[in-house]
Amino acid sequence: MVLFFESRALDPPVTIYMGIDKFENEDLLKYAFEEDVWFHVDKLSSAHVYLRMPQGMTWEAIPAALLEDLGQLTKANSIQGNKEKNTQIIYTPAANVMKRGDFATGTVSFHSQHKVKRYLVKERENAIVNRLNKTKKTVQVDHEAVRQDRERQKGREKKAKATEERNARLAEERQRDADRKARDYSSCKWPRLLASYRNVHSAHSSLAPSLLTQCIRARQLRRARQPSGTRRIVQREPRRKLRRPEIRRQMMRKTRVMRVTIAQDHSCSD
Repeated sequence: MVLFFESRALDPPVTIYMGIDKFENEDLLKYAFEEDVWFHVDKLSSAHVYLRMPQGMTWEAIPAALLEDLGQLTKANSIQGNKEKNTQIIYTPAANVMKRGDFATGTVSFHSQHKVKRYLVKERENAIVNRLNKTKKTVQVDHEAVRQDRERQKGREKKAKATEERNARLAEERQRDADRKARDYSSCKWPRLLASYRNVHSAHSSLAPSLLTQCIRARQLRRARQPSGTRRIVQREPRRKLRRPEIRRQMMRKTRVMRVTIAQDHSCSD
């Protein structure tokens, strides 16, 4: 059986619990949360009182009002300490409490003495003790089930945190990609048109002579529809690799220069 109390020194109230006897204290030592804080009267027999640590609070910075409630409750549950004044209360994280197999029931030690703090309770305050006793509840606790539920809850929280971090990382990567694309001019309209023109130009340069002649003829017909005028069109044969000067001169004589007029274009088209 476990005794539960509520301290209203803070808002919302804080949970305090302790074992109903020394055998229950052994179970609490085994199943207490690591972040819970363990209280006991220094060098005297007393109940093992635990503070269920609220979210965002550290054991070194427990508020004075809450510390006074815990000190008064611990003192009140010590037969000898309740009768004395200036009672010293020690407290430390539950993870720092050490229990070995050769220890007597209810006897504990500490992994590190540097993590043990002390609080002086000058005398018993009945108002505080009575206020806490009014909230007392006796509960039969399945410690193993509580531990498993807590492990599952921690797993869910860890998974949710990992998911949040992954989403934040993906959002950051998407933002970087968007910024990089905004600075990249390859996706603009004019570079695409320029690249298309270059592709067409390179394709025309590799066409067969007959097809190239047809392209020139089509261009002449398009120009014929424009205002009157005379244009000089030079048609050259495809370049060949000439090895001798006389062959080069012979090929140059074969170059034909045509004067094409609009009338001739119309006659050809007819």
